[in-house]
Amino acid sequence: MKRVPIKVIRRPIKLPFDIKMQLKLEELQEYTKEDDILEMSRHYNMLVVEATNKAGYSSLSVENYKRHRNWRHFERVWEICRMKGWDRKLYLEAQFARAKTWNSTMQYPQPGMMYSVGALKHFVEYLGDLTIKHKYDTNADKKKKGKETVSLREKAIQDIITSVETLAEYVVNSNFEDKAQYKALKIYQSWEELSPYYLWSIPWFHNVLEELKVSNMVQKCKDEFDKIGRSGSIQKVIKECVQKAEEYFNLPPNIDL
Repeated sequence: MKRVPIKVIRRPIKLPFDIKMQLKLEELQEYTKEDDILEMSRHYNMLVVEATNKAGYSSLSVENYKRHRNWRHFERVWEICRMKGWDRKLYLEAQFARAKTWNSTMQYPQPGMMYSVGALKHFVEYLGDLTIKHKYDTNADKKKKGKETVSLREKAIQDIITSVETLAEYVVNSNFEDKAQYKALKIYQSWEELSPYYLWSIPWFHNVLEELKVSNMVQKCKDEFDKIGRSGSIQKVIKECVQKAEEYFNLPPNIDL
């Protein structure tokens, strides 16, 4: 009996477009994994500074960051968020919100605490509450994303430039003959319009702040001064930024009161 070879017709499997795009996305995510985790670390640092009001915190070492004990914790959080399609920054913010409910002296969650069953359950509830709250909001999708990551250094520079620009509008365009004296007067009168990072650079304002009537704005400014006072690097950034910004906007130097 003559054997007839069986021909197997091979047809390529065509995946639906949405599945192909999802697989492509996951492939790209692996390429950006390291950068994503570093960004998560920076966002975590920012949240720690906000929670403790202390500058200079770093969750990963600058060199050999992959060998740092926290790397594997951030890596696990990254993987969970990737699998679930969750916004990583919002996930971190939710864990810090969860820490506020703890009856302990711990001010913020440690990286190793952010992927427990309780942490995952909290985020699901947190995301559900956001969905209900912004159900009819046209910007609902934006509300489900974490806030922008800004380091203390970047925030100080941004705020100083804004403050100097605001002050320059008063001083440079005024008809007051003594610009330096007028500058001091405007700082005294309108200090609430200026950033604490800029005000810290004004020597005489430290004494004025102590004499001001207690208010939320005064206390906020004092807290920021205290934070700045504990960080030599931020002090250096402030001094250099104020000098360059004031030169750029043609503001006169400070006078002694």
